[in-house]
Amino acid sequence: MNIETLAKKSKVEIGFSCLPSNLKDAIVGEKERYQKTDKRFWVTELIRCLRASWIDRKFTIPFSETTYYYFWRGNLLHKKMEEYLDATEERVIHQFDGVTISGKFDAKDKDTILEYKTTSSLYYAKKRPNLTHVLEAATYAAITDAKQIKIISLDFSGTKLNKQKEFFLSHTIKLTKKEKKEILKFMEHRAKALDTWLEKDELPPKSPVEPGECNYCSLRNFCHDDSFDYQAFFDEK
Repeated sequence: MNIETLAKKSKVEIGFSCLPSNLKDAIVGEKERYQKTDKRFWVTELIRCLRASWIDRKFTIPFSETTYYYFWRGNLLHKKMEEYLDATEERVIHQFDGVTISGKFDAKDKDTILEYKTTSSLYYAKKRPNLTHVLEAATYAAITDAKQIKIISLDFSGTKLNKQKEFFLSHTIKLTKKEKKEILKFMEHRAKALDTWLEKDELPPKSPVEPGECNYCSLRNFCHDDSFDYQAFFDEK
């Protein structure tokens, strides 16, 4: 038996389509079950640029392969963490003025909110935590009145033999009552603003929390001024 000859008979498939159909259906179904309803906003919608969240709510945008991959990768991590910690993601709800902010944090250790994040490099995380990650975890802390947050980054870029490398990094931030109150007020403001723009059918201005967010935003190719015919564009997709 010539194994090399056998290997050459392989049929190569690249991309999301190469996965077994039941696995693809599970990933797509898991991603699409996060339904968005009027006057109820996910924390993850409010920490990103509100223009991106507005576009995401107004139009049916086909998910890219990259979106599915990162969603799947993050879910795999969270499910393993739940198994290791014998805990499940916890849901939080904050209601005000007829609007609801809802979200789920990864875990809680006594008075500390734990959030796990995957990354392709710890280079920037060594300098400071991602601001959207800080805002997300701090929002959960404000709603649950936790005293601090811990953001744990895991490098998923892989490694090379004989090359030392760090794979884990964490940022712990203690929060005062004043800071938690300010965080909640800031998120309420963003929720009300997004709600108003949706009701008026007006495109919000760009409003990223993390500088440089536009560079890796999944909707950057759809981000145009308010004279752009979004509906016609997505109808063609």
